Amino acid sequence: MTTSYTMEELIPIVAELADRYTASNSTSISNAKAQQLMAAVLYCIQAAETEQPQALISKTKMPATQAYKLGYRLLEQKTQQALVLYNELLADFSDYGNYFLRNTVVNGLPEFFKWYDLRFEPQNNILTLDYPILQNLANHTGIHLIYAYIQCLLLEQRFLRQFPPDYIRQSLAEYNPFYQDTPDNLCEVMIWTQAKRSAKEQNASPDELRIKVDFWRQNLYNIIQQQIQIQAEDKL
Repeated sequence: MTTSYTMEELIPIVAELADRYTASNSTSISNAKAQQLMAAVLYCIQAAETEQPQALISKTKMPATQAYKLGYRLLEQKTQQALVLYNELLADFSDYGNYFLRNTVVNGLPEFFKWYDLRFEPQNNILTLDYPILQNLANHTGIHLIYAYIQCLLLEQRFLRQFPPDYIRQSLAEYNPFYQDTPDNLCEVMIWTQAKRSAKEQNASPDELRIKVDFWRQNLYNIIQQQIQIQAEDKL
């Protein structure tokens, strides 16, 4: 949580949001709703501090209202960028028969873009995102989580396209006969499959197989992280 501004500086922004939320028809809101709106204000200010820290560095501190509006605009842009990424993901998407991947991408993500409340609850990512990805996004919320999740899915799909679709389905079935209804990361399965094939060719021991799996996993994770960093730098 940001500590750049005092409660005295933040409360007027929350009050303005509350007025917009009630359409000026009420002079009070519930405590839970007030906390939600405060979290929305802090989320926007954090976006300004994280996405454009140079904009907040000056001898004269940027007023809280200005920082909030800057953060809101940045989150608005990020939401639009996430939608562009999502459309790119859909353009050549394959779930390889896995329900969790298909349901999350085809059914879940559109619901996020439909219901995401950038004004009053930008910190809420809405979805449970049941399909696991390789990247750890435990510290992300709201559009930051959805953007990074789609970004990772896009890169994982590119990895999977290195293999023939039938080979992927066969590998998934060999790894888990019930893969269609199991929330397994497909890249993890293909990493395990390739490492097992390599270990078999080299008469490797089970311990050596685990080492190969860890190596392949870390290598792919590093590639994904590098690509995400490159894409982030390209947007600066």
